[in-house]
Amino acid sequence: LKDLEERIRQSNQSLYENQKRLLMDKMRLDASRKKLREEKKSLELERSTAILNEKKKWELTEASLKARLLEAEALALRNKRSIFKLEEENSQLKTLENQKELEL
Repeated sequence: LKDLEERIRQSNQSLYENQKRLLMDKMRLDASRKKLREEKKSLELERSTAILNEKKKWELTEASLKARLLEAEALALRNKRSIFKLEEENSQLKTLENQKELEL
């Protein structure tokens, strides 16, 4: 009977140790999962930030290019106006030249 009681006690002790080990393993596993979730969130935030920064960079580049295009178009219009004025002056000079030739 004492031998049986001792075996039961040892079995209970072994069961207790195994349950304790399982609980510790579960706690470590939960901690690892939590850490992985936090790392995943951090990486997702980092990725989102990188995407937004890249998008802003391209938007600024696009805005800069549009501004340069508008400047170029404005310069082209000024050049056309200057050419038109020069052609007009040239035409007036030719008219004056023709009038002087006719007077001679």
